[in-house]
Amino acid sequence: MASKSQKKQTQRYNEEMKAAVERMKNPTPQMVNSLENYCVYQILYANDAACNQIKFLGDTLKTIGYKTNGAQIKYNALMKRVNAYWDMIKASDIDQNSLAEMFMNMDEYTDEHIDKFRDAVDEVFVKRNVEQHAWVAQVETALVMCQYAVQLGIDLIDRLKRLPNTRPVAISKLLIVEILRVMEDFSKYVVIAAHIINETIDLNEEPTVQNAFRALNKAYIKPENYTQALTAANEENMAEGRMLL
Repeated sequence: MASKSQKKQTQRYNEEMKAAVERMKNPTPQMVNSLENYCVYQILYANDAACNQIKFLGDTLKTIGYKTNGAQIKYNALMKRVNAYWDMIKASDIDQNSLAEMFMNMDEYTDEHIDKFRDAVDEVFVKRNVEQHAWVAQVETALVMCQYAVQLGIDLIDRLKRLPNTRPVAISKLLIVEILRVMEDFSKYVVIAAHIINETIDLNEEPTVQNAFRALNKAYIKPENYTQALTAANEENMAEGRMLL
Protein backbone atom coordinates (compact mmCIF):
# COMPACT_ATOMS: atom_id res chain seq x y z
CA MET A 1 0.00 0.00 0.00
CA ALA A 2 1.35 3.41 -0.96
CA SER A 3 2.21 5.80 1.86
CA LYS A 4 0.66 9.26 2.16
CA SER A 5 3.91 10.85 0.99
CA GLN A 6 4.01 8.57 -2.05
CA LYS A 7 0.41 9.44 -2.88
CA LYS A 8 1.19 13.14 -2.59
CA GLN A 9 4.22 12.75 -4.86
CA THR A 10 2.13 10.86 -7.42
CA GLN A 11 -0.61 13.46 -7.26
CA ARG A 12 1.88 16.32 -7.63
CA TYR A 13 3.53 14.58 -10.58
CA ASN A 14 0.16 14.05 -12.30
CA GLU A 15 -0.74 17.68 -11.74
CA GLU A 16 2.58 18.84 -13.18
CA MET A 17 2.17 16.63 -16.24
CA LYS A 18 -1.37 17.89 -16.78
CA ALA A 19 -0.15 21.49 -16.50
CA ALA A 20 2.68 20.78 -18.96
CA VAL A 21 0.23 19.34 -21.50
CA GLU A 22 -1.99 22.41 -21.15
CA ARG A 23 0.95 24.79 -21.63
CA MET A 24 2.00 23.05 -24.83
CA LYS A 25 -1.46 23.59 -26.33
CA ASN A 26 -0.54 27.25 -26.69
CA PRO A 27 3.26 27.30 -26.52
CA THR A 28 5.22 30.52 -26.37
CA PRO A 29 8.07 31.04 -28.85
CA GLN A 30 10.51 30.46 -25.97
CA MET A 31 8.87 27.14 -25.12
CA VAL A 32 9.03 26.04 -28.76
CA ASN A 33 12.69 27.05 -28.99
CA SER A 34 13.54 25.18 -25.77
CA LEU A 35 11.83 22.02 -27.00
CA GLU A 36 13.55 22.26 -30.36
CA ASN A 37 16.94 22.62 -28.67
CA TYR A 38 16.12 19.64 -26.46
CA CYS A 39 15.32 17.52 -29.51
CA VAL A 40 18.43 18.59 -31.41
CA TYR A 41 20.84 17.95 -28.54
CA GLN A 42 19.21 14.64 -27.61
CA ILE A 43 19.50 13.46 -31.21
CA LEU A 44 23.10 14.63 -31.44
CA TYR A 45 23.99 12.89 -28.20
CA ALA A 46 22.32 9.59 -29.13
CA ASN A 47 24.04 9.73 -32.53
CA ASP A 48 27.42 10.38 -30.94
CA ALA A 49 26.99 7.55 -28.45
CA ALA A 50 26.10 5.16 -31.29
CA CYS A 51 29.03 6.30 -33.41
CA ASN A 52 31.42 5.87 -30.49
CA GLN A 53 30.21 2.30 -29.97
CA ILE A 54 31.05 1.66 -33.63
CA LYS A 55 34.46 3.28 -33.24
CA PHE A 56 35.23 1.04 -30.23
CA LEU A 57 34.69 -2.03 -32.44
CA GLY A 58 37.84 -1.26 -34.40
CA ASP A 59 40.36 -2.29 -31.74
CA THR A 60 38.46 -5.48 -30.92
CA LEU A 61 38.16 -6.43 -34.58
CA LYS A 62 41.94 -6.61 -34.83
CA THR A 63 42.01 -9.44 -32.26
CA ILE A 64 39.18 -11.61 -33.63
CA GLY A 65 40.34 -15.01 -34.81
CA TYR A 66 37.84 -15.33 -37.65
CA LYS A 67 38.50 -11.81 -38.93
CA THR A 68 38.80 -11.75 -42.70
CA ASN A 69 39.39 -9.05 -45.26
CA GLY A 70 35.63 -9.03 -45.78
CA ALA A 71 34.98 -8.00 -42.20
CA GLN A 72 37.59 -5.27 -42.33
CA ILE A 73 36.23 -3.93 -45.62
CA LYS A 74 32.72 -3.73 -44.19
CA TYR A 75 33.97 -2.08 -41.04
CA ASN A 76 35.96 0.46 -43.05
CA ALA A 77 32.81 1.31 -45.01
CA LEU A 78 31.01 1.76 -41.71
CA MET A 79 33.66 4.08 -40.25
CA LYS A 80 33.73 6.07 -43.48
CA ARG A 81 30.11 7.01 -42.84
CA VAL A 82 30.71 7.65 -39.15
CA ASN A 83 33.57 10.00 -39.96
CA ALA A 84 31.47 11.75 -42.60
CA TYR A 85 28.76 12.32 -39.99
CA TRP A 86 31.28 13.74 -37.49
CA ASP A 87 32.69 16.02 -40.22
CA MET A 88 29.18 17.32 -40.90
CA ILE A 89 28.64 18.15 -37.21
CA LYS A 90 32.06 19.83 -36.97
CA ALA A 91 31.13 22.01 -39.95
CA SER A 92 27.91 23.17 -38.26
CA ASP A 93 27.42 26.38 -36.28
CA ILE A 94 27.51 24.50 -32.95
CA ASP A 95 30.62 25.12 -30.88
CA GLN A 96 32.30 21.73 -30.70
CA ASN A 97 33.94 22.26 -27.32
CA SER A 98 30.62 23.34 -25.80
CA LEU A 99 28.91 20.30 -27.30
CA ALA A 100 31.65 17.98 -26.06
CA GLU A 101 31.21 19.37 -22.56
CA MET A 102 27.52 18.52 -22.61
CA PHE A 103 28.15 15.03 -23.99
CA MET A 104 30.68 14.40 -21.22
CA ASN A 105 28.08 15.36 -18.62
CA MET A 106 25.42 13.17 -20.25
CA ASP A 107 27.86 10.25 -20.25
CA GLU A 108 27.66 10.22 -16.46
CA TYR A 109 24.00 9.19 -16.73
CA THR A 110 24.20 6.77 -19.65
CA ASP A 111 27.59 5.04 -19.91
CA GLU A 112 26.94 2.51 -17.16
CA HIS A 113 23.61 1.57 -18.74
CA ILE A 114 25.25 0.88 -22.10
CA ASP A 115 27.75 -1.35 -20.32
CA LYS A 116 24.98 -3.16 -18.44
CA PHE A 117 23.04 -3.67 -21.66
CA ARG A 118 26.10 -5.15 -23.39
CA ASP A 119 26.73 -7.42 -20.38
CA ALA A 120 23.12 -8.63 -20.49
CA VAL A 121 23.43 -9.47 -24.18
CA ASP A 122 26.75 -11.22 -23.57
CA GLU A 123 25.22 -13.35 -20.80
CA VAL A 124 22.58 -14.58 -23.25
CA PHE A 125 25.24 -15.47 -25.81
CA VAL A 126 27.34 -17.26 -23.19
CA LYS A 127 24.38 -19.43 -22.23
CA ARG A 128 23.83 -20.27 -25.89
CA ASN A 129 27.52 -21.13 -26.43
CA VAL A 130 28.01 -18.46 -29.08
CA GLU A 131 31.54 -18.31 -30.48
CA GLN A 132 33.33 -15.05 -29.69
CA HIS A 133 30.34 -14.15 -27.52
CA ALA A 134 31.86 -10.95 -26.09
CA TRP A 135 32.67 -9.64 -29.58
CA VAL A 136 29.23 -10.47 -30.94
CA ALA A 137 27.64 -8.78 -27.92
CA GLN A 138 29.75 -5.69 -28.57
CA VAL A 139 28.62 -5.60 -32.20
CA GLU A 140 24.97 -6.13 -31.30
CA THR A 141 25.18 -3.34 -28.73
CA ALA A 142 26.53 -0.96 -31.37
CA LEU A 143 23.68 -2.02 -33.66
CA VAL A 144 21.05 -1.44 -30.98
CA MET A 145 22.52 1.98 -30.17
CA CYS A 146 22.27 2.93 -33.85
CA GLN A 147 18.69 1.69 -34.04
CA TYR A 148 17.89 3.56 -30.85
CA ALA A 149 19.42 6.82 -32.08
CA VAL A 150 17.40 6.73 -35.30
CA GLN A 151 14.13 5.81 -33.59
CA LEU A 152 14.62 8.39 -30.84
CA GLY A 153 15.24 11.01 -33.51
CA ILE A 154 12.11 10.03 -35.42
CA ASP A 155 10.00 10.20 -32.27
CA LEU A 156 11.35 13.61 -31.28
CA ILE A 157 10.89 15.02 -34.77
CA ASP A 158 7.30 13.76 -34.83
CA ARG A 159 6.73 15.67 -31.60
CA LEU A 160 8.13 18.83 -33.16
CA LYS A 161 5.82 18.52 -36.15
CA ARG A 162 2.87 19.20 -33.85
CA LEU A 163 4.20 22.63 -32.90
CA PRO A 164 4.39 25.87 -34.91
CA ASN A 165 7.59 27.49 -36.11
CA THR A 166 9.86 24.46 -35.73
CA ARG A 167 12.33 22.91 -38.21
CA PRO A 168 11.52 19.20 -38.27
CA VAL A 169 12.64 18.79 -41.89
CA ALA A 170 16.03 20.40 -41.24
CA ILE A 171 16.52 18.41 -38.03
CA SER A 172 15.64 15.16 -39.81
CA LYS A 173 18.95 15.52 -41.69
CA LEU A 174 20.67 14.61 -38.41
CA LEU A 175 19.24 11.08 -38.44
CA ILE A 176 22.02 8.50 -38.94
CA VAL A 177 19.95 6.30 -41.24
CA GLU A 178 22.82 5.50 -43.60
CA ILE A 179 25.13 4.57 -40.73
CA LEU A 180 22.41 2.25 -39.40
CA ARG A 181 22.03 0.59 -42.81
CA VAL A 182 25.73 -0.24 -43.05
CA MET A 183 25.84 -1.24 -39.36
CA GLU A 184 23.05 -3.74 -40.00
CA ASP A 185 25.07 -5.22 -42.87
CA PHE A 186 28.18 -5.49 -40.70
CA SER A 187 26.20 -7.10 -37.87
CA LYS A 188 24.81 -9.77 -40.22
CA TYR A 189 28.34 -10.55 -41.38
CA VAL A 190 29.53 -10.99 -37.78
CA VAL A 191 26.56 -13.20 -36.90
CA ILE A 192 27.33 -15.50 -39.81
CA ALA A 193 31.03 -15.60 -38.91
CA ALA A 194 30.12 -16.54 -35.33
CA HIS A 195 28.10 -19.48 -36.65
CA ILE A 196 24.84 -18.44 -34.99
CA ILE A 197 22.98 -17.83 -38.24
CA ASN A 198 20.95 -21.00 -37.68
CA GLU A 199 20.31 -20.27 -34.01
CA THR A 200 17.10 -18.69 -32.80
CA ILE A 201 18.21 -16.02 -30.36
CA ASP A 202 15.62 -13.28 -29.99
CA LEU A 203 17.00 -10.70 -27.59
CA ASN A 204 13.53 -9.15 -27.43
CA GLU A 205 12.41 -12.26 -25.59
CA GLU A 206 15.17 -12.08 -22.99
CA PRO A 207 13.93 -10.37 -19.76
CA THR A 208 17.41 -9.35 -18.60
CA VAL A 209 18.17 -7.71 -21.93
CA GLN A 210 14.83 -5.91 -22.03
CA ASN A 211 15.21 -4.68 -18.46
CA ALA A 212 18.66 -3.33 -19.29
CA PHE A 213 17.30 -1.61 -22.38
CA ARG A 214 14.45 0.01 -20.46
CA ALA A 215 16.94 1.38 -17.94
CA LEU A 216 19.07 2.69 -20.79
CA ASN A 217 16.11 4.36 -22.45
CA LYS A 218 15.03 5.95 -19.17
CA ALA A 219 18.49 7.43 -18.68
CA TYR A 220 18.45 8.93 -22.17
CA ILE A 221 14.99 10.49 -22.16
CA LYS A 222 14.76 11.59 -18.52
CA PRO A 223 14.37 15.39 -18.74
CA GLU A 224 16.22 15.94 -15.47
CA ASN A 225 19.35 14.26 -16.84
CA TYR A 226 19.30 16.49 -19.91
CA THR A 227 18.66 19.64 -17.88
CA GLN A 228 21.40 18.90 -15.36
CA ALA A 229 23.90 17.97 -18.09
CA LEU A 230 23.08 21.15 -20.05
CA THR A 231 23.33 23.34 -16.94
CA ALA A 232 26.65 21.83 -15.88
CA ALA A 233 28.00 22.13 -19.43
CA ASN A 234 27.02 25.78 -19.75
CA GLU A 235 28.54 26.63 -16.38
CA GLU A 236 31.83 25.19 -17.62
CA ASN A 237 31.40 26.81 -21.03
CA MET A 238 30.85 30.19 -19.41
CA ALA A 239 33.90 29.75 -17.20
CA GLU A 240 36.01 28.87 -20.26
CA GLY A 241 34.56 31.69 -22.37
CA ARG A 242 32.92 29.31 -24.82
CA MET A 243 29.59 29.58 -26.58
CA LEU A 244 26.62 28.53 -24.48
CA LEU A 245 24.34 25.79 -25.75
